[in-house]
Amino acid sequence: SRLSATVCSRAGHSSLLGSRRHWCRSHWAKHDLHLTIEASHPTHPCEPHRYNHRRQFRRISSPAIAIVSTPDINTDKGLAAPTANNQQPTTPNCVSGTLIKGSLPAVYFCGADGKRYVFVNSSIFLSWYDGFGGVQVISNADLAEIPLGGNVTYRPGKKMIKIQSDPRVYVVSRGGVLRWVSTEAIARVLFGDHWNKQIDDVSDAFFVNYRIGDPIVP
Repeated sequence: SRLSATVCSRAGHSSLLGSRRHWCRSHWAKHDLHLTIEASHPTHPCEPHRYNHRRQFRRISSPAIAIVSTPDINTDKGLAAPTANNQQPTTPNCVSGTLIKGSLPAVYFCGADGKRYVFVNSSIFLSWYDGFGGVQVISNADLAEIPLGGNVTYRPGKKMIKIQSDPRVYVVSRGGVLRWVSTEAIARVLFGDHWNKQIDDVSDAFFVNYRIGDPIVP
């Protein structure tokens, strides 16, 4: 058997035949986009549910949908503004959604909870932003008044990552959840023929910012 991919949404249906991967759009109950990894070549790729009695399917969110569904770091981390029952110290120098820095190179994201979250390297920053033009410089004294919230992780859907001491490659899901990409065929479905150019190494020291989720398997 071989792997093929089916892309389904609620936008009608179309299919491209004659290749190992079939891309189709069809009406599914789910609102978002999914990739379905099939165990073998279907007769009608736009209706894989007809073949559930013969094949098992694993659904995985496509990178494009992962990006759209995680528009900012507040969403990724599940940060919410303080409420009457959960007041957090805030400062006018840390408005939710803004980028700040002091005299040192480190850049921070101001969360909805009034805390600052640090980008540990430029690769993570550039997975969220196109450039550094929007970073506001504040005094070190004002920066010190803003409590630290933690580290920013890679934006879901932008890159696959691995740690330097482990050859396994992971996709990043919301909340810093990592899912092992178990085969090259799956990596190719997700990130195209040049999937191996879409992998960033993460230092072992920062791997604790993530947690391991379910693997992606055929």
